[in-house]
Amino acid sequence: LQLHQSFQVEGAITQEENRKEPKKVQRAISRQSEQQYKGAVYFVTGNQGRSWAAVVEMVRLAHSLGLHRDGTVFDLDPETCEQRRMIWALVYPPAQNHSLGYGRPPLIVNIMTDTRPPHPATPIEQVPESIRHLFKKVDPPNLLTINMIRVQFAKFLSVLCLELHSVVKTFTYSKVLKLHMEFKAFVSNLPFYFQVNPMHGSLSLSPECDEHFPFLKLQRCYLWFDIAFFYLSLHCPYLLRMLGRNNPKQRYMLSYDSCMDAVKLSLAMRHNLLKDMPDNNRTTLLAFRWFNTTVVAGILL
Repeated sequence: LQLHQSFQVEGAITQEENRKEPKKVQRAISRQSEQQYKGAVYFVTGNQGRSWAAVVEMVRLAHSLGLHRDGTVFDLDPETCEQRRMIWALVYPPAQNHSLGYGRPPLIVNIMTDTRPPHPATPIEQVPESIRHLFKKVDPPNLLTINMIRVQFAKFLSVLCLELHSVVKTFTYSKVLKLHMEFKAFVSNLPFYFQVNPMHGSLSLSPECDEHFPFLKLQRCYLWFDIAFFYLSLHCPYLLRMLGRNNPKQRYMLSYDSCMDAVKLSLAMRHNLLKDMPDNNRTTLLAFRWFNTTVVAGILL
């Protein structure tokens, strides 16, 4: 899906740059798409070294094209600004995911970019009349809506990654709790068709749109795999502290409960995904973030 989206917006860049050096710009964009493809393939196949190198090159090219600055800074027209945001939305989230997942320093710091999240829109006329009443306050689903959400999500990944690698400031538990509450508020404000609530071993979700927008099922699963991964990354260190003799266990109960809920959610999402996925795709799809889930489940048990 990411690769398909990247090819859709591959040719988008500032009008001024295209006018001055069109061949150079197009080569850079093609190179960026190539590195994105390599990073995705190496990530799935477990080749961490090559995957990280590809993501580093992808971020470097995006910076060289100026995609870390919003198009409004250059007085570009709205369409070009949105195209640039779409390309940046395919760079920024993977960079933060790889940094946190591989235990590396952040490749992109939030204060060094002002590119806004993209805002893809589906005209209400394209929504079946039977479900139009659901979108009075929420935009209808779009294939690229997930990119907008991932950009917002990646900002939390960046903050956590930066705090974990800081050698100047201590990442205190009060900061953990503050980040937890801010992220929880972000999750609670997701569109209803992306919401998931575990209830008594099963999942409570809103499948009304799934039939008309078939891409939602897989996007929802992968989004919540990443949400569970964030909770585990944020709180897992304090599970180990609870095992210490001299540490007050009550102090870290929120971390314990958060990890327990994340593991249950991850397992329930995978069980739910088994019902809809063909046999030849199950191994690849269900392996995503599986290691993190099983390790924390072992600590909890």
